Amino acid sequence: MDVPSLYMDDHAYPAINIAGFIAFGVPVALTLLSLLTGTMNWFYDYGWFTGSALGAIVYYVASRILASSPQAGPAPMMVSEVTEQP
Repeated sequence: MDVPSLYMDDHAYPAINIAGFIAFGVPVALTLLSLLTGTMNWFYDYGWFTGSALGAIVYYVASRILASSPQAGPAPMMVSEVTEQP
């Protein structure tokens, strides 16, 4: 990981992790659905485990799908390239 690149305006890393937001939102939505409707009570009762497992699976799938998209930025620079002075 190129740490200085995290703080540059024009950098190789995205500002947000879309796969992470998707992996967070899906288990939350299902937990709220099970809480509000009374269906799938087991999903709410074991929310820590079901949310963690579903979030991990969704994150894995979403990160694989999004990584294969053509939105990849430039290759990250090495720290020595950033700190070198002429």
